Amino acid sequence: MATKIGIIGFGGFGQFIYESCKQLKHIEVSAIADNKKSCDPGHTKFYTAWKGLIRDENVDLVWIATVPDVHAGIACAAMYAGKDVIIEKPAATNMKDAKQILNVRDKTARIATVNYMMRFNPISICLQQFNDKNIFGKIRRVHIENYAQDETLPLKHWFWNKEVSGGILIEHAVHFFDLVNYISGQKQIKVNGLCYRRQSGQEDQVFAGVLYDKGLIASHYHSFSRPGFFERTSIRLSFDLAEIDIEGWLPLKGHFRALINKNTASEIRKLPNVEMKEQKIASILKKQGNTEIAMLRSGGIKYNVDKMVEGTFEIIEDKQQVYGVCVRALLSDVIAKREKPSHKMRVNLEDGITSLEIATLASKSCR
Repeated sequence: MATKIGIIGFGGFGQFIYESCKQLKHIEVSAIADNKKSCDPGHTKFYTAWKGLIRDENVDLVWIATVPDVHAGIACAAMYAGKDVIIEKPAATNMKDAKQILNVRDKTARIATVNYMMRFNPISICLQQFNDKNIFGKIRRVHIENYAQDETLPLKHWFWNKEVSGGILIEHAVHFFDLVNYISGQKQIKVNGLCYRRQSGQEDQVFAGVLYDKGLIASHYHSFSRPGFFERTSIRLSFDLAEIDIEGWLPLKGHFRALINKNTASEIRKLPNVEMKEQKIASILKKQGNTEIAMLRSGGIKYNVDKMVEGTFEIIEDKQQVYGVCVRALLSDVIAKREKPSHKMRVNLEDGITSLEIATLASKSCR
């Protein structure tokens, strides 16, 4: 039996969700809600008020794609109406509302999650597994720089209104806080923030520094102030035995340098479409039986390696295709939870709240 989806908010992303859902056989978009009648596609039940949609008995799961400040109210009302929910990031614009969503989820025993679709990107999954299996030792540093354009964001756009969006750290950077949380599996213990306001009401450059409990230090810089020509996202992950650089806010390619041994040589090839070259590190190799190895220290930990490798990796499909695959994977993960309550989802509501907490702490530090 198909799971019936109701989409609340039918702007650009709501329409993208709709088109993505149509490609899944076990999904039916049965209703759409938007306060603009002009958004009515004409072939699906359409509501101009979201309260009508959550009362629709022909809706099992509500996908909330509205402006952020109303996420919490809609999510709670939907769960009280017996619906499961997927919330676009951020889960809420403040911790009080986020905790209310958590309380209602627990009270109603509904499924609730946040659309952190980057966790379903093949590159992100590989990086998480590298860390989880300790392939390249401990992760010590993550450096993120994100340059976005503001040419389509006039001063009166809701994005600049912190009462509506929460600001860049909350509306936008939560995706990247969650990505670091997912890959590292660590818990933040200290957060600092900086910001610059081009003019009153337009905070267009932000920075957050995050210290984690196992020694990882991450930095996040986000700018919405330059021409689209310069749009770029770069992420560097530094492990004890590897440096891995990925490109794109939805990572599609990157390059690496890594020290490997016979046990870890095959792991780097799990990245998509890897091309690499090997180089012996002759200056520090020593004989151990019939094998040449090097004993290295990093962060006070001893490692055995025998080669340096360097190379590139890339997802061949374009960004929109990969984005659609990730969104459908997240939705399928939620459906699996609906069908089997013991299923452990890759993203849960707590993940959304943890990343929001980091963003909130950074925002407070800015002030």
